[in-house]
Amino acid sequence: MPVNIQAHSRLRWSRTSLGLLLLLMALAGCITQKPPVPAHPNFTTSPLPLPTRAPTPTPLSAGYYLEQFRLELLRAADDLTGAEALWNAALAIAPDNPEVQREGARLAWRQNALQLAAERVNTALRLDPQDAETWLIAGAIAEKLGDLETAQTALHTAETLNPVLAESLFPTQWRIAIETANKEALNQLAQSYLVTHFDDPDAVYYRAEALLAAGYPRLALELLLLRMDTNSAAVLWYTLGRIYLAVDEPQNAIISLETAGTLLSRGDQSLFLASADPTRDVHLALGRAYLAVRRCDEALSLLQLLATPYPEAATLAKEAQQCAPLAPTPTFAPWMP
Repeated sequence: MPVNIQAHSRLRWSRTSLGLLLLLMALAGCITQKPPVPAHPNFTTSPLPLPTRAPTPTPLSAGYYLEQFRLELLRAADDLTGAEALWNAALAIAPDNPEVQREGARLAWRQNALQLAAERVNTALRLDPQDAETWLIAGAIAEKLGDLETAQTALHTAETLNPVLAESLFPTQWRIAIETANKEALNQLAQSYLVTHFDDPDAVYYRAEALLAAGYPRLALELLLLRMDTNSAAVLWYTLGRIYLAVDEPQNAIISLETAGTLLSRGDQSLFLASADPTRDVHLALGRAYLAVRRCDEALSLLQLLATPYPEAATLAKEAQQCAPLAPTPTFAPWMP
């Protein structure tokens, strides 16, 4: 069959043209294609829509302000402005929260606003009468206000609700019991101390003080004479002197009280177990002992010094002014003819 050269040439030309066309189209696509966008470190591929505004912040709780308040109370010395602002913020959020009211009482105590402290602590107790710490603060406020019986009751309630507080509360409870002459409380406290501190040297004092308050000075005297020696603490000498006054042995009382005063001047702090003001109480007792043996000049000079800082000594000082010394015992010369 004869070959059609012309037709064959046209076919080859068509194929060549088609190839060139495809090549040109490919080149055109490469030229118009955009370069890839580099990844941005903050770029997100999340399909969720981005927020259009910041979320509303969660309000701070009263607990947060109370925590900051306590830290500020520890840090601050005299300026409690910051602590008061924090407490007011907590109060605005939770005015009926007993913890907020309790801390408000603590703040008022630090500010020496005792009546306000009493109002706040009473509010806290109405809201939660089972909180031992609130009763503890109530007792401290009542003692500061001079309501010692209420203070004793509040501290006893705190101890009942939280027995762990017993040991730390004991000195305050004991001092209040002495100042109120509460012999039942003294006896209970002395007995409770003996249970846990039988071999403690202070236990001797607590037992003797409770016996003296209960009206058994002779038993208290026997106890101290058995347990004391020349190295005994000032509080024991002070108690022994008062016992000697109670059993009408003023000369022995003078020896004991002068010893207590000497030890106090040398820095013996044990007298604070028996007295909130040892200087006052030791010297008042010594003044009474001087009067009992008619050592009038010594009694007067001592009590006049005490009368200025301690008005209760003024009555004894007047008694000393009227004191008449004992007449000397006459001695008889032998008869001479």
